[in-house]
This record gives sequence, C-alpha cells and structure tokens, in this order.
Amino acid sequence: MDSINVLTFLGGLRDVRELLSALTRYCTYDGLRALELVAGSSESSNILQDEVTSEMLLIADLCSTKDVGDATFHHLDAVTDVGKLALQRIGTTLLRTIHLDERQLTIALGTSTVQNVLAARNLCLVALYASFSPGNCFRIFRFADECGIAPLRQAAEQVCLASFSHDAGGVQDVAGFTLLKQDQLQTLLQSDALQVDSELDVFHVIVAWVDACPQERGQLMAVLVQHCVRLGAMDLGQLEQLDQNPHVIASREVTCVVAQAYVMRIMCRSAETTIRLRDSVARAKAVVKAEAERALTAWAVAGEEPWAASGSGAIATSRPGGGEIWAH
Repeated sequence: MDSINVLTFLGGLRDVRELLSALTRYCTYDGLRALELVAGSSESSNILQDEVTSEMLLIADLCSTKDVGDATFHHLDAVTDVGKLALQRIGTTLLRTIHLDERQLTIALGTSTVQNVLAARNLCLVALYASFSPGNCFRIFRFADECGIAPLRQAAEQVCLASFSHDAGGVQDVAGFTLLKQDQLQTLLQSDALQVDSELDVFHVIVAWVDACPQERGQLMAVLVQHCVRLGAMDLGQLEQLDQNPHVIASREVTCVVAQAYVMRIMCRSAETTIRLRDSVARAKAVVKAEAERALTAWAVAGEEPWAASGSGAIATSRPGGGEIWAH
C-alpha cells in the first residue's frame, strides 16, 4: 500500500465529501455549464487505475468523525434542483451511474479509484468557481475556510473583497456575512485588496457585523476597529466623523482607539502618513482630487476665487453676483 497514494486518497475523499455537499446548494446554471464543459472533455479519458483497497477505506473510516460519506459542515441552505443536476453529471461522468445523493456518491467514489476521487474534486471546484456571486460569496468563503479547502477559499476571498457594503442591508449575502467568525471578518478587512472608497466604509462594515449579534460581538468592536480600520490613513475630517458616530460614543474602548488616532493625526498633520492606502481608497482619492482640480480650473476661467474651508476638505468659491459653489 503506497503511503503517498493513501494520503492523496484520504485528502481527496475528505474534500470531495464536503465539496459535493456545497455543490448541491450553491451550484448555479453558470456552474452547471462549466461542469458540462469539463466533464464532456474528461469522459473519454476516464482511467480506472490506482484502485481503492479495503485497507484504504478502513483508514478513511477511522479518520472520519462521522460516517465516511457524511459531510461535516452544516449548511443553512437546502439542496437545489441545479445542485442535483450537477451531482448527477459527476456521477454519470465518473461512475456511469445517476440518481445518487451526495452521501451515496461520496461512498461510490471512495470505493472506485483514486483517479475518480481527484477528478470529482476538480469537477466540484470548477462548478463552484463559476457559481460565485455577491449573493453567495460569504457563505462559500466561510464553508471553504472552515473545511480547509484552500483553492476554493482563496477564490471566494477575492469575490468577498469586492462585495462589501457599508451596511448589512447592502450586502447581498446577508446570511453569510453575519455568520462570519471574527477571524474570518478580520482577515478580509485587513486585506490591501478590499474594495472600499474610504476607511469609513470599513468601520461601517464592522458596525453592521456587530449589530447582527450585539450582545456577543459588542466587546469585539474596539479590537476590530484597531486592527482593521486604517485610522492613520484617514484625514481629520474623517476622524471627526468617526468620533461623532453613535457606536463610537457608546463604547469607551472604541472612543479611546479613535481619540488616539485623532491626536496622532493632529501631531503629524504636516507629515505624510506612513500607513499604506488600500488601492481602492487611493483610486477614490485620485478621483476626488481630479474633480477638485477640474473645478478649480473652471472657476479660474470664470474669474472666481476659490478658498478652502478649514478642516473640511472642501473648496468653495464666491461668485461676483453672490452665492457660493462648493466642491469636496
């Protein structure tokens, strides 16, 4: 019994057991089409080699906390019709059989060949990659993270980073977002690739997550603000907004975190911040700056004199005939 073959089989079967369960719930028509394309090209190359031995099955059974065919992750979503079709397609491609549920298919694959187990894993991943959307990304990320399926986790993370909103009502995958664990949320919010316009948006995401379960998560807010919101990259106007937020005022710990950043910003007001801006925030700042420069050019052509309001980050101009125009 080849030890490398055994380890490959055990890891593959463990992933397949969980992936089939996820596939039946999250696979979309796009995922089904992607599965059809890959399955169609692999049907003729189905190689029945590296047969699974009784010893390998025994080890798999001993290593599993449940029955070898039962997934360990608890999904809140029900099995869908599209998911059932995807399951049948995998069964037809690899085993020439249909009408198997996720448990039966896992066991059938586990008693065939190592090649089939790895092929099933690949087919599941292909279908799930094509099924990603803002409406399911947090649920798939949470599933992949807790089951230790690294390729799926990394792919889901990229979709999650572009799917945040400043409140839970704006997040399409509300169920997945609110069920994220602290370390999962923190990993996402600390990323340089997070798509937000400003660090205030990051604060609002934290507030939405805390508000989903305030009694348990209220005490975590200061830690999340300190480690996820890049306070040093915020200007005085943004820090003032943050300081006046009801959630900050209500928490002594959060108030201390924000106050410290505010004092440091005042002391280093003339110096460039050493905190790295996220790429999305830098782009948003560049857009605002370009708009302000265009406004200044337009005012100069019109013979108007712009002036800056102290501490507001806004520019105003007075018209000869009276009245003011503001640009932020």
